[in-house]
Amino acid sequence: MNRSRSTAVHVSGADAALFPSNGGEIASVQPALLRTLTGAGFIPVVEPSVYGPILANEEPANADAIAGALGSAIEASRVIFFHPAGGLHDPLTHAIFEDLTPAEALALADDARIDTSLRTTARAAALGVRAGVGAAQIINSRIAHACVVEVLTATHCGTQVTGGIRMGR
Repeated sequence: MNRSRSTAVHVSGADAALFPSNGGEIASVQPALLRTLTGAGFIPVVEPSVYGPILANEEPANADAIAGALGSAIEASRVIFFHPAGGLHDPLTHAIFEDLTPAEALALADDARIDTSLRTTARAAALGVRAGVGAAQIINSRIAHACVVEVLTATHCGTQVTGGIRMGR
């Protein structure tokens, strides 16, 4: 990023207690540091870690949980998750769901037929949307430039989780 004249800066969850933890889980998000950096033209690259204030230590955290919590804290219009599965699949037909509500994504996150890492991603996407993120996309990390396609076109390269309510299927 720095080679393209963007100014990226590494930030960990311990910096300015960005992600204070509550027993290894994200207790809250303190986005003031990120707002200061972005306001000054920097691009924060966030390390998935949390800060344990009682022991004053830094611990690794789930990157998807960090992304969802951060997205809601800064009122992001969109959070993008990359996963090699390409999105959430119907456990019976194996077809990828294009759009889901947070409730539907959480139901799939509890389904033992879904891969464990994809269940974690689904949960983070659903909780992020429930907390105020406009939309969360789970896109295929194996497709080159999938993020560009997702952002610049109406085509979804995976599953989109939004807060909309649908009646029936």
